Amino acid sequence: MATKLSNMKLAELSLVDNPANKSATVSIFKRDTSDPYWKRSFTAEQREQAASSGAAMHDGSFPIISAGDLKNAVHAIGRADNPEAAKKHIISRAKALGHTDLLPDGWVSKSAGDGTNPDHGEQRMDPELQKKIDAAVATAIAAVTKRAEAAETKAADLLKMSKEEREHLDAMKDDEAKKEFMAMSPEDRKKKVSKAAESDEVLKVDGNEIRKSAVGDATFSVLKSQQAAITKQADDLKKAKDETEFERLKKRATDEFGHLPGTPEAKAGVLKAMGNMDEDVRKNLDHLLKTAEKIAASAFVMKGSLDGTTHDVESPEGKLDKRAKEIEKAEGISLAKAYDKAMVENPALYDEIAKRAATAQ
Repeated sequence: MATKLSNMKLAELSLVDNPANKSATVSIFKRDTSDPYWKRSFTAEQREQAASSGAAMHDGSFPIISAGDLKNAVHAIGRADNPEAAKKHIISRAKALGHTDLLPDGWVSKSAGDGTNPDHGEQRMDPELQKKIDAAVATAIAAVTKRAEAAETKAADLLKMSKEEREHLDAMKDDEAKKEFMAMSPEDRKKKVSKAAESDEVLKVDGNEIRKSAVGDATFSVLKSQQAAITKQADDLKKAKDETEFERLKKRATDEFGHLPGTPEAKAGVLKAMGNMDEDVRKNLDHLLKTAEKIAASAFVMKGSLDGTTHDVESPEGKLDKRAKEIEKAEGISLAKAYDKAMVENPALYDEIAKRAATAQ
Protein backbone atom coordinates (compact mmCIF):
# COMPACT_ATOMS: atom_id res chain seq x y z
CA MET A 1 0.00 0.00 0.00
CA ALA A 2 1.37 3.41 -0.99
CA THR A 3 2.45 5.61 1.88
CA LYS A 4 3.82 8.55 -0.16
CA LEU A 5 2.02 10.36 -2.99
CA SER A 6 3.82 12.73 -5.35
CA ASN A 7 3.33 14.61 -8.63
CA MET A 8 -0.23 15.48 -7.71
CA LYS A 9 -2.32 18.52 -8.55
CA LEU A 10 -4.46 19.70 -5.63
CA ALA A 11 -7.66 21.47 -6.68
CA GLU A 12 -8.56 22.31 -3.09
CA LEU A 13 -6.91 22.05 0.31
CA SER A 14 -9.16 22.32 3.37
CA LEU A 15 -8.27 22.42 7.05
CA VAL A 16 -10.88 20.62 9.20
CA ASP A 17 -11.25 19.81 12.89
CA ASN A 18 -12.14 16.13 12.34
CA PRO A 19 -10.10 14.66 9.41
CA ALA A 20 -10.94 11.27 7.87
CA ASN A 21 -7.31 10.13 8.15
CA LYS A 22 -5.95 11.57 11.33
CA SER A 23 -2.50 10.06 10.87
CA ALA A 24 -1.97 11.54 7.37
CA THR A 25 0.45 14.48 7.02
CA VAL A 26 0.88 16.96 4.17
CA SER A 27 3.99 19.05 3.45
CA ILE A 28 3.41 22.30 1.50
CA PHE A 29 6.20 24.38 0.00
CA LYS A 30 5.85 27.94 -1.34
CA ARG A 31 7.76 28.69 -4.52
CA ASP A 32 10.73 31.05 -4.04
CA THR A 33 10.21 34.08 -6.32
CA SER A 34 13.39 35.93 -5.34
CA ASP A 35 16.45 36.15 -7.61
CA PRO A 36 18.47 32.90 -7.86
CA TYR A 37 21.67 32.76 -5.86
CA TRP A 38 23.90 33.40 -8.86
CA LYS A 39 22.31 36.81 -9.43
CA ARG A 40 22.52 37.69 -5.75
CA SER A 41 26.12 36.56 -5.18
CA PHE A 42 27.80 37.01 -8.59
CA THR A 43 28.05 40.00 -10.91
CA ALA A 44 27.33 39.59 -14.62
CA GLU A 45 31.05 39.77 -15.37
CA GLN A 46 31.82 37.13 -12.73
CA ARG A 47 29.15 34.82 -14.16
CA GLU A 48 30.56 35.31 -17.65
CA GLN A 49 34.06 34.46 -16.44
CA ALA A 50 32.76 31.38 -14.61
CA ALA A 51 30.95 30.22 -17.76
CA SER A 52 34.17 30.60 -19.77
CA SER A 53 36.10 28.43 -17.28
CA GLY A 54 33.35 25.78 -17.03
CA ALA A 55 32.50 26.65 -13.42
CA ALA A 56 29.05 27.83 -14.61
CA MET A 57 26.68 26.78 -17.36
CA HIS A 58 27.10 28.44 -20.75
CA ASP A 59 24.54 31.15 -19.91
CA GLY A 60 26.27 32.00 -16.62
CA SER A 61 23.71 30.23 -14.42
CA PHE A 62 24.64 27.83 -11.64
CA PRO A 63 28.21 29.10 -11.01
CA ILE A 64 29.86 26.64 -8.59
CA ILE A 65 33.25 27.66 -7.21
CA SER A 66 32.97 26.56 -3.58
CA ALA A 67 31.13 24.02 -1.46
CA GLY A 68 28.67 26.77 -0.48
CA ASP A 69 27.91 27.41 -4.16
CA LEU A 70 27.37 23.65 -4.64
CA LYS A 71 24.77 23.58 -1.86
CA ASN A 72 23.01 26.64 -3.33
CA ALA A 73 22.99 25.03 -6.78
CA VAL A 74 21.37 21.84 -5.47
CA HIS A 75 18.64 23.88 -3.76
CA ALA A 76 18.07 25.93 -6.94
CA ILE A 77 17.75 22.98 -9.36
CA GLY A 78 14.02 23.70 -9.68
CA ARG A 79 14.82 27.09 -11.26
CA ALA A 80 16.74 25.55 -14.17
CA ASP A 81 15.37 25.95 -17.68
CA ASN A 82 16.82 22.51 -18.41
CA PRO A 83 16.92 20.55 -15.13
CA GLU A 84 18.74 17.53 -16.60
CA ALA A 85 21.55 19.68 -18.02
CA ALA A 86 21.76 21.61 -14.74
CA LYS A 87 21.93 18.35 -12.77
CA LYS A 88 24.80 17.04 -14.93
CA HIS A 89 26.64 20.33 -14.45
CA ILE A 90 26.17 20.22 -10.65
CA ILE A 91 27.40 16.61 -10.48
CA SER A 92 30.42 17.52 -12.62
CA ARG A 93 31.32 20.44 -10.39
CA ALA A 94 30.79 18.30 -7.24
CA LYS A 95 33.26 15.79 -8.58
CA ALA A 96 35.75 18.53 -9.45
CA LEU A 97 35.50 19.97 -5.95
CA GLY A 98 35.57 16.52 -4.32
CA HIS A 99 32.19 17.05 -2.66
CA THR A 100 29.85 14.47 -4.11
CA ASP A 101 28.89 13.88 -0.50
CA LEU A 102 26.89 17.12 -0.70
CA LEU A 103 24.73 15.78 -3.53
CA PRO A 104 21.21 14.41 -2.86
CA ASP A 105 20.75 10.63 -2.57
CA GLY A 106 20.49 8.92 -5.90
CA TRP A 107 22.34 11.59 -7.90
CA VAL A 108 25.57 9.51 -8.06
CA SER A 109 26.21 5.80 -7.62
CA LYS A 110 27.59 4.91 -4.19
CA SER A 111 29.79 2.30 -5.88
CA ALA A 112 31.52 5.15 -7.59
CA GLY A 113 32.34 6.62 -4.21
CA ASP A 114 30.61 9.10 -1.95
CA GLY A 115 33.41 11.63 -1.99
CA THR A 116 34.33 11.05 1.62
CA ASN A 117 36.86 8.31 0.94
CA PRO A 118 39.66 9.48 -1.33
CA ASP A 119 40.73 5.86 -1.96
CA HIS A 120 37.32 4.55 -3.04
CA GLY A 121 35.87 5.29 -6.48
CA GLU A 122 35.53 9.07 -6.63
CA GLN A 123 38.94 10.74 -6.28
CA ARG A 124 39.33 14.01 -4.41
CA MET A 125 41.42 16.81 -5.92
CA ASP A 126 44.80 17.33 -4.37
CA PRO A 127 44.24 19.77 -1.47
CA GLU A 128 47.21 21.95 -2.43
CA LEU A 129 46.04 22.19 -6.03
CA GLN A 130 42.53 22.99 -4.80
CA LYS A 131 43.95 25.81 -2.65
CA LYS A 132 45.81 27.27 -5.64
CA ILE A 133 42.71 27.10 -7.83
CA ASP A 134 40.55 28.67 -5.13
CA ALA A 135 43.15 31.41 -4.60
CA ALA A 136 43.39 32.11 -8.33
CA VAL A 137 39.62 32.27 -8.68
CA ALA A 138 39.33 34.51 -5.62
CA THR A 139 42.03 36.82 -7.01
CA ALA A 140 40.31 37.00 -10.38
CA ILE A 141 36.94 37.72 -8.78
CA ALA A 142 38.50 40.38 -6.55
CA ALA A 143 40.15 42.05 -9.57
CA VAL A 144 36.89 42.02 -11.53
CA THR A 145 34.99 43.37 -8.51
CA LYS A 146 37.55 46.12 -8.06
CA ARG A 147 37.30 47.15 -11.71
CA ALA A 148 33.52 47.11 -11.52
CA GLU A 149 33.54 49.26 -8.39
CA ALA A 150 35.99 51.68 -10.01
CA ALA A 151 33.78 51.92 -13.10
CA GLU A 152 30.72 52.58 -10.93
CA THR A 153 32.60 55.24 -8.98
CA LYS A 154 33.78 56.92 -12.18
CA ALA A 155 30.27 56.88 -13.64
CA ALA A 156 28.90 58.44 -10.46
CA ASP A 157 31.62 61.14 -10.51
CA LEU A 158 30.90 61.94 -14.17
CA LEU A 159 27.21 62.37 -13.42
CA LYS A 160 28.08 64.91 -10.74
CA MET A 161 30.19 66.98 -13.17
CA SER A 162 28.84 69.89 -15.18
CA LYS A 163 28.76 69.79 -18.99
CA GLU A 164 31.80 72.08 -19.12
CA GLU A 165 33.75 69.86 -16.71
CA ARG A 166 33.01 66.70 -18.74
CA GLU A 167 34.10 68.45 -21.94
CA HIS A 168 37.31 69.57 -20.22
CA LEU A 169 37.95 65.98 -19.09
CA ASP A 170 37.32 64.56 -22.57
CA ALA A 171 39.76 67.04 -24.08
CA MET A 172 42.60 65.94 -21.76
CA LYS A 173 45.12 63.59 -23.40
CA ASP A 174 47.13 62.46 -20.38
CA ASP A 175 45.58 59.64 -18.30
CA GLU A 176 47.36 60.78 -15.15
CA ALA A 177 46.02 64.30 -15.63
CA LYS A 178 42.53 62.85 -16.02
CA LYS A 179 42.86 60.91 -12.76
CA GLU A 180 44.11 64.02 -11.00
CA PHE A 181 41.20 66.06 -12.36
CA MET A 182 38.60 63.47 -11.28
CA ALA A 183 40.15 63.28 -7.81
CA MET A 184 39.65 67.03 -7.29
CA SER A 185 36.86 68.43 -5.18
CA PRO A 186 33.89 69.94 -7.10
CA GLU A 187 35.09 73.45 -6.16
CA ASP A 188 38.63 72.84 -7.44
CA ARG A 189 37.34 71.30 -10.68
CA LYS A 190 35.13 74.35 -11.25
CA LYS A 191 38.05 76.73 -10.68
CA LYS A 192 40.31 74.76 -13.05
CA VAL A 193 37.71 74.72 -15.82
CA SER A 194 37.03 78.46 -15.39
CA LYS A 195 40.74 79.26 -15.55
CA ALA A 196 41.20 77.11 -18.65
CA ALA A 197 38.21 78.78 -20.31
CA GLU A 198 39.68 82.24 -19.73
CA SER A 199 42.85 81.34 -21.63
CA ASP A 200 41.15 79.14 -24.22
CA GLU A 201 40.51 80.70 -27.64
CA VAL A 202 36.92 80.30 -28.84
CA LEU A 203 35.23 80.48 -32.25
CA LYS A 204 31.49 80.90 -32.71
CA VAL A 205 30.17 79.07 -35.78
CA ASP A 206 26.41 78.98 -36.49
CA GLY A 207 25.68 79.74 -32.85
CA ASN A 208 27.97 76.97 -31.55
CA GLU A 209 31.16 77.54 -29.56
CA ILE A 210 34.30 75.71 -30.71
CA ARG A 211 37.17 75.74 -28.24
CA LYS A 212 40.77 75.43 -29.28
CA SER A 213 41.43 73.00 -26.45
CA ALA A 214 38.65 70.71 -27.69
CA VAL A 215 39.70 70.38 -31.37
CA GLY A 216 43.47 70.95 -31.22
CA ASP A 217 45.72 73.68 -32.62
CA ALA A 218 45.80 72.49 -36.25
CA THR A 219 42.03 72.04 -36.66
CA PHE A 220 41.32 75.28 -34.82
CA SER A 221 43.71 77.18 -37.11
CA VAL A 222 41.93 75.85 -40.22
CA LEU A 223 38.49 76.72 -38.80
CA LYS A 224 39.69 80.20 -37.84
CA SER A 225 41.05 80.87 -41.36
CA GLN A 226 37.81 79.65 -42.93
CA GLN A 227 35.73 81.85 -40.65
CA ALA A 228 37.90 84.88 -41.45
CA ALA A 229 37.49 84.25 -45.20
CA ILE A 230 33.72 83.84 -44.87
CA THR A 231 33.45 87.00 -42.76
CA LYS A 232 35.48 89.02 -45.31
CA GLN A 233 33.37 87.72 -48.18
CA ALA A 234 30.19 88.66 -46.34
CA ASP A 235 31.57 92.13 -45.55
CA ASP A 236 32.58 92.68 -49.21
CA LEU A 237 29.13 91.65 -50.42
CA LYS A 238 27.46 93.94 -47.90
CA LYS A 239 29.71 96.84 -48.90
CA ALA A 240 28.94 96.34 -52.61
CA LYS A 241 25.24 96.11 -51.84
CA ASP A 242 25.37 99.26 -49.71
CA GLU A 243 27.21 101.16 -52.44
CA THR A 244 24.67 100.11 -55.09
CA GLU A 245 21.80 101.11 -52.82
CA PHE A 246 23.43 104.47 -52.06
CA GLU A 247 23.80 105.26 -55.77
CA ARG A 248 20.10 104.45 -56.25
CA LEU A 249 19.21 106.79 -53.39
CA LYS A 250 21.42 109.56 -54.86
CA LYS A 251 19.56 109.27 -58.17
CA ARG A 252 16.22 109.40 -56.38
CA ALA A 253 17.35 112.43 -54.38
CA THR A 254 18.28 114.20 -57.61
CA ASP A 255 15.12 113.17 -59.50
CA GLU A 256 12.55 113.71 -56.76
CA PHE A 257 14.10 116.32 -54.48
CA GLY A 258 16.31 118.34 -56.80
CA HIS A 259 15.06 121.72 -55.51
CA LEU A 260 15.71 120.96 -51.83
CA PRO A 261 18.95 122.30 -50.37
CA GLY A 262 21.90 119.95 -49.85
CA THR A 263 24.13 117.72 -51.96
CA PRO A 264 22.80 114.50 -53.53
CA GLU A 265 24.97 112.54 -51.07
CA ALA A 266 23.48 114.32 -48.05
CA LYS A 267 19.92 113.82 -49.29
CA ALA A 268 20.68 110.15 -50.08
CA GLY A 269 21.85 109.76 -46.48
CA VAL A 270 18.50 111.10 -45.27
CA LEU A 271 16.61 108.68 -47.52
CA LYS A 272 18.75 105.77 -46.25
CA ALA A 273 17.98 106.66 -42.64
CA MET A 274 14.27 106.84 -43.50
CA GLY A 275 14.41 103.23 -44.68
CA ASN A 276 15.07 102.06 -41.10
CA MET A 277 12.18 104.03 -39.61
CA ASP A 278 8.74 102.81 -38.62
CA GLU A 279 6.53 102.54 -41.73
CA ASP A 280 4.04 105.22 -40.64
CA VAL A 281 6.83 107.63 -39.67
CA ARG A 282 8.62 106.99 -42.95
CA LYS A 283 5.50 107.67 -45.00
CA ASN A 284 4.83 110.94 -43.14
CA LEU A 285 8.40 112.11 -43.59
CA ASP A 286 8.33 111.17 -47.27
CA HIS A 287 5.16 113.23 -47.72
CA LEU A 288 6.80 116.21 -45.98
CA LEU A 289 9.83 116.03 -48.27
CA LYS A 290 7.69 115.86 -51.38
CA THR A 291 5.65 118.83 -50.20
CA ALA A 292 8.83 120.77 -49.48
CA GLU A 293 10.09 119.89 -52.95
CA LYS A 294 6.93 121.30 -54.54
CA ILE A 295 7.26 124.48 -52.52
CA ALA A 296 10.91 124.81 -53.48
CA ALA A 297 10.08 124.20 -57.15
CA SER A 298 7.29 126.80 -57.06
CA ALA A 299 9.68 129.27 -55.51
CA PHE A 300 11.98 128.62 -58.43
CA VAL A 301 9.15 129.31 -60.90
CA MET A 302 8.05 132.42 -59.03
CA LYS A 303 11.57 133.74 -58.94
CA GLY A 304 11.77 133.41 -62.72
CA SER A 305 8.51 135.40 -63.10
CA LEU A 306 8.85 137.99 -60.38
CA ASP A 307 12.31 139.09 -61.45
CA GLY A 308 10.86 140.33 -64.76
CA THR A 309 11.68 137.36 -66.96
CA THR A 310 9.40 137.35 -70.04
CA HIS A 311 7.78 134.03 -71.03
CA ASP A 312 6.02 132.93 -74.17
CA VAL A 313 2.32 133.54 -73.59
CA GLU A 314 1.48 129.99 -74.76
CA SER A 315 4.08 128.36 -72.48
CA PRO A 316 3.03 127.08 -69.02
CA GLU A 317 5.02 129.92 -67.45
CA GLY A 318 3.33 132.48 -69.69
CA LYS A 319 -0.13 131.15 -68.85
CA LEU A 320 0.69 131.22 -65.14
CA ASP A 321 1.99 134.81 -65.43
CA LYS A 322 -1.21 135.90 -67.14
CA ARG A 323 -3.50 134.30 -64.55
CA ALA A 324 -1.44 135.67 -61.63
CA LYS A 325 -1.68 139.24 -62.98
CA GLU A 326 -5.44 138.85 -63.44
CA ILE A 327 -5.82 137.79 -59.78
CA GLU A 328 -3.50 140.64 -58.67
CA LYS A 329 -5.66 143.24 -60.43
CA ALA A 330 -9.01 141.72 -59.43
CA GLU A 331 -8.26 141.20 -55.75
CA GLY A 332 -5.76 143.97 -55.16
CA ILE A 333 -3.12 141.69 -53.69
CA SER A 334 0.59 141.36 -54.25
CA LEU A 335 1.88 139.52 -57.30
CA ALA A 336 3.56 136.92 -55.09
CA LYS A 337 0.25 136.04 -53.36
CA ALA A 338 -1.48 136.12 -56.73
CA TYR A 339 1.03 133.51 -57.98
CA ASP A 340 0.24 131.26 -55.01
CA LYS A 341 -3.48 131.39 -55.80
CA ALA A 342 -2.84 130.81 -59.50
CA MET A 343 -0.82 127.66 -58.75
CA VAL A 344 -3.54 126.33 -56.41
CA GLU A 345 -6.17 126.93 -59.10
CA ASN A 346 -4.06 125.21 -61.80
CA PRO A 347 -2.25 122.21 -60.23
CA ALA A 348 -1.69 120.52 -63.62
CA LEU A 349 -0.10 123.69 -64.95
CA TYR A 350 2.04 123.95 -61.83
CA ASP A 351 3.23 120.32 -62.13
CA GLU A 352 4.26 120.84 -65.74
CA ILE A 353 6.26 123.97 -64.80
CA ALA A 354 7.90 122.10 -61.89
CA LYS A 355 8.94 119.25 -64.17
CA ARG A 356 10.44 121.66 -66.69
CA ALA A 357 12.29 123.38 -63.87
CA ALA A 358 13.65 120.08 -62.52
CA THR A 359 14.82 119.13 -66.02
CA ALA A 360 16.56 122.45 -66.39
CA GLN A 361 18.47 121.74 -63.11
